[in-house]
Amino acid sequence: MKKIIFVLMIFLLALGVFSQKIEKTDDVTYTIIGDHYVATTSGYNGGYIQSFKVDGVEFEETHVDKTRGNYLLNGSDMTIGKPATPILEGNKLTLKSEIGTMIYEFYPDRVEISSFGPTGAGCYFIIDGSVKLCKIGGEYKKAPLTSTEPGEYFWIKGRVGLKTSGDVTYWGPWNNSQVVDFSLVEGVTKKLVLSPYALSEEEIAISLDNPLDKEFVLYSPKNYMVAQRQTKSKGYININGLLNKGGKDLSYRFTGKDYTNKSLDTKWQKIKLNKNIFNAKVELPAGGWYKLELKYKLGGEEKTYTVDNVGIGEIILGTGQSNSTNCGQFPIKPESGMVVSTDGINWKIADDPQIGVHDGTGGGSLYPALGDALYKEFNVPIAVAPTGWGGTSVAQWQPDADPIGGSPVKTNINLFDFFMHRVAQFGDHGFRCVIWHQGESDFYNSAEYYFDSLSNIIWQCRKDAGWIVPFFTAQATYIPGVGLSESIRAGQKQLWDEGVSYQGPDTDTLLEEYRDFDGTGIHFSPKGLKKHGEMWAEFIIPYIHSQID
Repeated sequence: MKKIIFVLMIFLLALGVFSQKIEKTDDVTYTIIGDHYVATTSGYNGGYIQSFKVDGVEFEETHVDKTRGNYLLNGSDMTIGKPATPILEGNKLTLKSEIGTMIYEFYPDRVEISSFGPTGAGCYFIIDGSVKLCKIGGEYKKAPLTSTEPGEYFWIKGRVGLKTSGDVTYWGPWNNSQVVDFSLVEGVTKKLVLSPYALSEEEIAISLDNPLDKEFVLYSPKNYMVAQRQTKSKGYININGLLNKGGKDLSYRFTGKDYTNKSLDTKWQKIKLNKNIFNAKVELPAGGWYKLELKYKLGGEEKTYTVDNVGIGEIILGTGQSNSTNCGQFPIKPESGMVVSTDGINWKIADDPQIGVHDGTGGGSLYPALGDALYKEFNVPIAVAPTGWGGTSVAQWQPDADPIGGSPVKTNINLFDFFMHRVAQFGDHGFRCVIWHQGESDFYNSAEYYFDSLSNIIWQCRKDAGWIVPFFTAQATYIPGVGLSESIRAGQKQLWDEGVSYQGPDTDTLLEEYRDFDGTGIHFSPKGLKKHGEMWAEFIIPYIHSQID
């Protein structure tokens, strides 16, 4: 019976029954809430869709003289068609005027606008003038565009995107805005589809950098970036970016020494340009730091660009509660100069506080000491990518848990989703392992509860990631003045015994001598942070050897 209900729910969700919400404000106003958009009608002038926001960002022009950004225009006297009272039937909203009709069909992931009429009429969707970037056929162009043909157009504004497609053309600038034109001829129906879409990290970077004003933009590699080695001796670096304004003859070379202290071949290699975009996947020996040099020609002049520190090494993701973030008593620093911290976009030497933690903390962490120990063993650059949040229970990390909210980094996002975003940033086998340090907040729960709860997180991570992500789990339950939780320790050990997770360190052995506030605190002193990182290395080092030797 449960299976039948589940299948029925999936079928209904496919029809969009549950996933978008339509609210009526008054006789001429509706608000439609999809998965990533909010559309609003209004009685103002034309009465058509007056606002279209993607994840809270407005994409429809709000300063058009005649109306808002979506309307029918009478071709004879240039007046706005006056609609009758909107008619809502299921997910379909009909707005009919004397010169034509618009029908809006609302789905969780898109809005389909159909227009038709007895006579010719202007029919428009006006994209907000602050949208300055559009991607067409893989090429980035400045908006507003001049006259273009129908197709799929991806409009990028800050960190969000909107795809437009259908039987429409584009022209502009008009009042500094982009006109999406699906004007009517007698007896013909036109359709425009509005679909929010998630930007890649590259697209976000391009949008925020406003790169089309620059002659050369490099998105990868960034300074201090580390790529996960795929074998003991090699890995890959992606070189990608934009070469604008007619630049050509792009070449690169790497210099430096690998993990055996052997110098790299320094011959120049060409990179093929696809219009103004370049992408190259380059195999390199494990090691670094390497120096990347690029050169190209522009207007007859040869120009160069340099990235001083690039590595092929090991990437470790960290997560859990406060002792996996920056909650140590005082910040510490790596001693080797070969350990970096990343939030998946930015890279820096791993001086505390580490970037990327979800809770925005600013103290000390285990990661500098962990990185130094790994570098000493393997002679390759080390990157750490922490994602934790202090004070969280295993229940709050469940895939279906409510967002915890209030983070200085990114508010109102489920902790598991935040963690999985980092997993996705590195891609398939794009890091070595995850280290999980959490348990204090579950002090009074049972072993069975903890085992089941963390097992669910680990297996869902692997399912979503599409590969068997290696997890290491610490024993971590110590609360000053209370002691240890034997039940949670048993649940953590069960994860090792049943092969769900690899064994991590027993940090419950780090008592008063290693804790902050003269041994009375739950977080670590600088001495404790160093010991904590070194304890993790004792378990990770043999594992890495097992994978590369």
